[in-house]
Amino acid sequence: MSHTSELDVADVCRDTGVGYHTVRRLRLCELDINNEERLTVTEKLMEKALINSKGSIQDIQNDQKLLKESLENLKNHKTNEKINEIN
Repeated sequence: MSHTSELDVADVCRDTGVGYHTVRRLRLCELDINNEERLTVTEKLMEKALINSKGSIQDIQNDQKLLKESLENLKNHKTNEKINEIN
């Protein structure tokens, strides 16, 4: 999961009592989800990923806004250069 970190793994370990390496391997999809314990761990990791992704969405929206502004500035600059060339 790209929206979870090793710190999230540690948090899930504390919350569930499941060992660090098991949680880490579930995070990396190296283990099957074949029992209730692993299902619970996976759900907790998914919840963490959802929470963490909300910040990413806001960052992307901010970047998009800056990109739009930069593009408009570039277009305006090119338009001004063309006007100056004509004069």
